[in-house]
Amino acid sequence: MGNLSRSILSAVVDGRGWISDRKGPNSYPQRLALALSLVLTAVTDKYHSDWSSRGVIPLDPVLSAAHLDLSAYSIGDHGSHCPVFLFNCPALISAQDQSVNELTYKLLEERESGAFIGNIARDAKIYNDYTQEQYEKLEYRIPDKLNKFVIEKKTSNLRTAQVIDREAECPTGSLQPGETCSISFDSSVFSTNDDGGFDLLRIIKVKINIQDINDNSPQFPSNVTTLDIPESVEVGEVLHTSAASDSDESPNNTVKDYRLLGGGDIFELQDVASQAGSSPDASLISTSSDLGIVLKQKLDREKTSSYSLAIVAIDGGINPRTGSVNITINVLDANDNRPTFGSPSFSADAREDSPLGFTVLSLTASDSDADQNGRIIFSFSTPTSLKVSEYFGINASTGAIYLVKSLDYEKDPRFAFSVKVTDGGTPAKSSEALVQISVQDVNDNAPQIQVTLPQTKVKENMKVGSYIAHLSPSDRDSDANSDITCSVVDNDHFVLQEFPNLGSVLKVILNERLDYERARTEVVNVTCRDSGTPPLSNSTAFTLQVLDVNDNAPVFERPEYGAHIAEGNHIGEFVTQIQAKDPDDGDNGNVTYGLIDNPQGRFSINPLSGVIKAIEELDREATAIYKLTVLARDRGSPSLSASVLVTVAVDDINDNPPSFPVPVMEMRIMENSPQNSIVGTVRAQDPDTGLNTKNNLRYAIKDNFRFPHLFALDRVSGVLYTRTRLDREERASYLLDVEVVDDDVPSFRADAQVSVLVTDDNDHAPSFKFPGAVGQDNSTVVVSYARPAGSIIMTMAWEDEDSGENATVTFSIANGDDTKLFFLHAVTGELMVARRMDSRDIGVHTLVVVARDGGVSFLETRRDLHVEVSSANGTVGFINDDDNSNANIAIVIALVCITAVLALAVLVTICIIRRIDRERKQHNSAKMEEENIYKQQRRQHTKSPTSSPPGGPPSTTTININGGGLGYKQAATSPGIPESPGHSSSGRDNDKNFESELDKLRRKVKQDLSFGVEDDTSPLDASQSLSTKSASSFSTFKNNSSSSAGVLSPEKKSSANPATRECAVPISLNLNQGYANIVWTGQGELSMGKGIEITADWKR
Repeated sequence: MGNLSRSILSAVVDGRGWISDRKGPNSYPQRLALALSLVLTAVTDKYHSDWSSRGVIPLDPVLSAAHLDLSAYSIGDHGSHCPVFLFNCPALISAQDQSVNELTYKLLEERESGAFIGNIARDAKIYNDYTQEQYEKLEYRIPDKLNKFVIEKKTSNLRTAQVIDREAECPTGSLQPGETCSISFDSSVFSTNDDGGFDLLRIIKVKINIQDINDNSPQFPSNVTTLDIPESVEVGEVLHTSAASDSDESPNNTVKDYRLLGGGDIFELQDVASQAGSSPDASLISTSSDLGIVLKQKLDREKTSSYSLAIVAIDGGINPRTGSVNITINVLDANDNRPTFGSPSFSADAREDSPLGFTVLSLTASDSDADQNGRIIFSFSTPTSLKVSEYFGINASTGAIYLVKSLDYEKDPRFAFSVKVTDGGTPAKSSEALVQISVQDVNDNAPQIQVTLPQTKVKENMKVGSYIAHLSPSDRDSDANSDITCSVVDNDHFVLQEFPNLGSVLKVILNERLDYERARTEVVNVTCRDSGTPPLSNSTAFTLQVLDVNDNAPVFERPEYGAHIAEGNHIGEFVTQIQAKDPDDGDNGNVTYGLIDNPQGRFSINPLSGVIKAIEELDREATAIYKLTVLARDRGSPSLSASVLVTVAVDDINDNPPSFPVPVMEMRIMENSPQNSIVGTVRAQDPDTGLNTKNNLRYAIKDNFRFPHLFALDRVSGVLYTRTRLDREERASYLLDVEVVDDDVPSFRADAQVSVLVTDDNDHAPSFKFPGAVGQDNSTVVVSYARPAGSIIMTMAWEDEDSGENATVTFSIANGDDTKLFFLHAVTGELMVARRMDSRDIGVHTLVVVARDGGVSFLETRRDLHVEVSSANGTVGFINDDDNSNANIAIVIALVCITAVLALAVLVTICIIRRIDRERKQHNSAKMEEENIYKQQRRQHTKSPTSSPPGGPPSTTTININGGGLGYKQAATSPGIPESPGHSSSGRDNDKNFESELDKLRRKVKQDLSFGVEDDTSPLDASQSLSTKSASSFSTFKNNSSSSAGVLSPEKKSSANPATRECAVPISLNLNQGYANIVWTGQGELSMGKGIEITADWKR
């Protein structure tokens, strides 16, 4: 950042708080540039790009301690003074990044109009609370009635609007001790929304302390005054006179010193305030009429009867100002005693609503002289402030101080002045005392309402809850007299709402939607009332102009329109006119028309008048009704529209003959229907029959019909009805020829054929052919005793003259089958033996059989059927039913036992098969592992020694498992090293050795796993055996100690195999289904004893 600061040695600060590069011959002095350079060293790197691209750097993060305003001061010679830099620090802002809601600025009085005070957004650090996009939408306002300052809406630069005089803003005596002259107001921060309105985001309390400059000279109450002194007074006597006052602010610019001119050796000046020392009223005395002229020598009236003196008051400003008073001291003859007040100071309280003439205070004084010399007169000290004499009077005889003008607590909360008591002697003597009068506040001030109105025009579609304006009510009274409540009067569209965390500010919020069409202006009347007794109130009002928005769509006069036009019309013939209204104003209410649904494009509409015309000749028979959709659209932005349905009916002219839509029709009627029953309706169509046209079609049955006595046809309605009852059994169908004639044009006619089907009525009961009726000889059937159950005895013979369901017959036995010997099939009518017959069933059984049809109102016929059961050979046999039952029970028990035995045999067989299959799988798995080891060994031994690459074969890591133990061998075959004897064996020997060693290993592993396998070979050495910790898994071999459990002790090989070295090897044995799997955890290859090698997968 050093380069950055050096590159802008000439710079200025403008009112927006930006530093712009303005190098040139007219740049500020180098000291200013150096000062700015020091400030710019605090700029972080993230602003470097702004400087590089635009030559502009924001001061917001830089001047966090104090913002400097240089533009308002010139730099150069000021009279005899050296060039100076005058930095105005408008605000002392916290260096933290958090935004603030209160700002305090300092402003020197008498600054010119337009002087920069501060930047609200920068000083309140508003930028920390909003995004860049939100920040750019912010606007700033101050109260409209505040005419002393002005704020730039977008930049928030606060400037003076006029010259500010501190003494005019805060007159002498209006401030409490220690109080600073200031002007306070609210600065409002708004955000512009999309519809052009404002949202009040926050209120920033701004206080501007008006700093005093020495622009007023000290001033005595009068330029000339006269004092009397008896010649007999002693040395040290003090003559009192009024001190000077200075409207400037103490302590710097007010009176600092007094000088006495012309006193010589006789008089000297003494400030009475210095005599007051540290008394509570010392400051009050110092600022009132409290100078004393001390007598230093004895007077002699005969030598000098008067003296002329001057007192000069000097203030403490940089350029001191002075004021003076000329004093004439007259030397009088002796008056022995001076009158004295009963107290050196008096105080009293007075209500500000005290009436005129009210006695505020009564002074007391005495004089020990007699007669004229003892007569005392009260008066204000000479001179007295004009404000004191404006409000108070004093009774010269009684010393009563009374009101001559109504008090005002808000303007003058207290008064301090001196009073004098003078005797009547010659020369007169006097004394002074201090009087303090405090004014008590009463509720004599109505609340004052300060309105901030960012805009006077609002759109009618403004959202409810939107911000309109805000109020800052205040009351100059104190305590409860200043508690204020406000409300909106006589307008429910608006309501007041406290601003968050700032109850003294009230927002005017839209409470109900505005309507431009109802009211084009809205008057907001706000009344505020204090809590005094009695309460005082004040009102203010402002007017809002409601702007129209396009919030009303056009409205048609009718919900839908209907119109008629005769077919064969002229081109351009008038159909109807559509009208719509829009209550909006201007273009928002200007309506145009259009057709959005115009079938076949046969109509047009005038866009301004809404007149619809036919632009083609219409044919009712082609299209009888047209449904048009008319769109009315206003010209607002965005435009609103509405649509309406217009139904255009084309009126008919008779130019088409009638026709039957179905030239062949079929109708049905049930037989036995009463006379005049409707069979159906024949209906013809005439394309010319339109709306509101009379029925001109006539129907008739042609003359060729052979049964005119059975049917008739209504000429107008086309209804076909019967003239008598019909019998389906007599005739089931009829064929009629009918015609329709256009009564207006008889030549227009059409024919059709009607087929009438007579449907069945259930008017015939079923009739039996067998069994026959009573008295006939065909009602008996004979069946043998030996007929088995289920055999058919006979089949019913029947007939029914009806059809359909009415002719569907079902059969049943109504009576006579108490022993349930017979079964009658309901559909086929077959009579069967229901059970085995015995001797008790022999005889004649009379059955009552019923034949019932399927009609809704069914009909049935009953017949008696005689069934004779006879023995086959003329003898009767008997059957023991109990024996049959016992035999059946025995059969069932035998079947259950056989089934249980078979199920048990199947379960045992399944268990045996599964066991055999599991053992077979285990055997096959072990055999496959052995074969894999064997194949790997064979590949290792079949390699030719001479086929190794020139550098010799790669080293082989092996495991030896033999009588000498399980070892780790690194075999390296190279020229000059003899081949291991184990490797020089033939393939057959290797196979044998492999089988032998493998068998030993298997037996050994099974022994260690307690498989109970006998070892038929010599056991391995105990030190070479594999140790296990459990029957289900082996521990991993360790190679760190030969004596540890689970460690393979390497066997020392003889020098006969110099290429082989053995050591403890990293392997582990895992149990898998009764077999031990050797897992090599190192690198290289595995071998098992006597040169038999196997290769294992690497497992790290």
